[in-house]
Amino acid sequence: MRSPTSSAGRRTCMIARRPSAGLRANQDRLHLDAAHIGVIGGSAGGHLSCLVGVTGPGDGLDPSGPYGEQSCAVNSVVDMYGPTDVEDWKDIAALPQNRQQAPALYKAFSVLTQLDKDDPPFLILHGTADTAVPLSQSEILAAALKEARHTVSTGDHRRRAALLPPPAQAEGSAPAGADLL
Repeated sequence: MRSPTSSAGRRTCMIARRPSAGLRANQDRLHLDAAHIGVIGGSAGGHLSCLVGVTGPGDGLDPSGPYGEQSCAVNSVVDMYGPTDVEDWKDIAALPQNRQQAPALYKAFSVLTQLDKDDPPFLILHGTADTAVPLSQSEILAAALKEARHTVSTGDHRRRAALLPPPAQAEGSAPAGADLL
């Protein structure tokens, strides 16, 4: 089995996969299109969103209930600056052991080891000013998805959004406060 092997990792992934089954079970009441359910997350949530997207029923992560008869699959993944190559990155506090003690655990917890050609489309967003998760984590994921023959969209956010002070208003120029990024 290629899914996360620690009990905490498995439980977290199972909990994250459950809402899509609940949405499918209630699609008529909620007026949803069950063929268009996606998952989005940032940082650790980005990692979890990726795992939800790349794991399937064969990985033993779909809960038996409630809504056990419904698919937990998602149709798209939005990863915002999530760590994806934890096998080769750093020790993760949420895991019970470090990389030297449990290399198989870190391999299973790495999104990269879960990829296959049947995974849903990904949108990867990662700012260059991120100090918690290196941009290389998203670059590695994008390259691995392309290698698995995926279409990958990446957000190129070279400038951080900021509220700029209004410029001195010259005659005939836009009103003060109109120059916002």
